[in-house]
Amino acid sequence: MREIHVLKEVKRHSILRNEVKNPASAKAAQDWAKKGGGFDAEDDRSQRHALVLRDVAYVICADIVLQPHATDPLTKYTEMFQRRVDKGQAFHQPYLGTREFTAFFSPAEPEDRPANLVRQLGGDYAEARGELSLGPMLFDLSFQEVKKGRVKYRAHGQGGPRWVQGNATPRFFEARLTDGGILRVPPELYTPGGESA
Repeated sequence: MREIHVLKEVKRHSILRNEVKNPASAKAAQDWAKKGGGFDAEDDRSQRHALVLRDVAYVICADIVLQPHATDPLTKYTEMFQRRVDKGQAFHQPYLGTREFTAFFSPAEPEDRPANLVRQLGGDYAEARGELSLGPMLFDLSFQEVKKGRVKYRAHGQGGPRWVQGNATPRFFEARLTDGGILRVPPELYTPGGESA
């Protein structure tokens, strides 16, 4: 991804929800049965608060980067991508932030223009500088395979995909809105080990 054009004003929405701390599993059910009791929701519940953006719209500018096993001409993949965008199809449904915030997508329209968020969020001073700092933003998770890792993930390698245990380390970059409402992703982040300040 090279750029994100923010098309609408920022509107925030507060969500308060109940969640369980421990996911239900066959092992947990067996433990409850052994103890002669059931699931105690009161002890396992916690409240989570989220401040999220609502009614968002973006134009995402990106490049297609072929993997070594993709040997067909780039045109084939470009046309395949365009057909899927036109139909709203995806291999994995995209989401914004967390999976509960599903993203719906369609082709960009010619009239789609960035909103002047530098002025809205940062005021006259930010507009005079021509940019607004948004602070650290998550770029990616870097996975390392470790025998007793904290997460299970699907690794892709020469032997094909496989499930492995490992750890995930977040990678951040300093996000800035420029030209009214365009967030540019530093290209060095896409190089192995690339970092940005």
